[in-house]
Amino acid sequence: MTRFKFYQAVSFLAITTILTACSMGVAPAAPTPTLFPLTETPLPTATSTPIPTDTPEPTATPDVAATQKAEAFQDILRNFQEKGYIGTTDGESTYLKDFEGEYAKLGYYYKWWWPLGDKEYGNFVFSAHFKWDSSGSTSDASGCGVGFGIKPNENHYAVFLDRENIFLVRAKGTQLYRMGTSGGKRFPTIPIPAKADFVLAVWDQNVTVSVNDAIVTYILSSELTGEGKLAFSVLSGTNGGYGTHCEMSDIIFWTPK
Repeated sequence: MTRFKFYQAVSFLAITTILTACSMGVAPAAPTPTLFPLTETPLPTATSTPIPTDTPEPTATPDVAATQKAEAFQDILRNFQEKGYIGTTDGESTYLKDFEGEYAKLGYYYKWWWPLGDKEYGNFVFSAHFKWDSSGSTSDASGCGVGFGIKPNENHYAVFLDRENIFLVRAKGTQLYRMGTSGGKRFPTIPIPAKADFVLAVWDQNVTVSVNDAIVTYILSSELTGEGKLAFSVLSGTNGGYGTHCEMSDIIFWTPK
C-alpha cells in the first residue's frame, strides 16, 4: 500500500508548493475504519412550527439547541451565497454522527479514510467543530481533516486544519501537491487545547474554508475535479503513543437541490 509523506525542511510548515510522494513498501497495520454514513434526520427549520388549531394535539418539547444550530448554519449558507462562494442556499442539510479517530505516523495523514458513505458529491458545504491533540509535545503540523473528490483510483483532495495553518493537498497518481491560497492568508494561532469551528464549501472548482469565521479561498486544479466521495482523516504530528487524536462534533452536511 502507498502512503504519501510530506517531506520537511525545517518543519512541515516550511513546505511551500510541491510535496512529493513516498512509497513505504508494506504499510503498518491500520485501525479498522469506522463508517459514519449520512443519517436520514433532517435539520429543523424556522418554518416548521405548526399553526395552532382549536384542539391542539400534544407536541414534543422542541429541541432548542438543534434549532439554534440549524439557524446558525443557514446564516453560513446565506453569507457564502452573498459572497459568491456558493450559488444557492436551496438544498438539503443532514446531521452526521460525531467522529473520533487517531493516527500515529509523523508527517503522514490517514489515507485509508473514514468514509462518509458510498455516494459521490460535487458541490457541498461541510460544517463541524474540530478538536484535536497529540500524544506528545510537537511543533509539527497535525490536526483534523476532510478528504473530498476521492476517485476510485485514489486520486483526491484533502484539507487539514493545523494550529497555525490550513493545508489543501491534491493527490494524483504517485504525486502529492500542496495547493496555494488565493491570498496567502494565515490564521491566528489556535491555542491549546486546539479547537475551532470549521466550514468547507466546494462549488464547481472553487473551495472556501472558514476557520472561526476567518475565510480563505482556493481554485482547484483543472486536472482533477472536486467531485467524488468524502471521508474524514487525521494528519499526524508525532510517531509516539496514539499520535494525533481528532474529534468532530456538530457535523452538518449540505448539498444543493
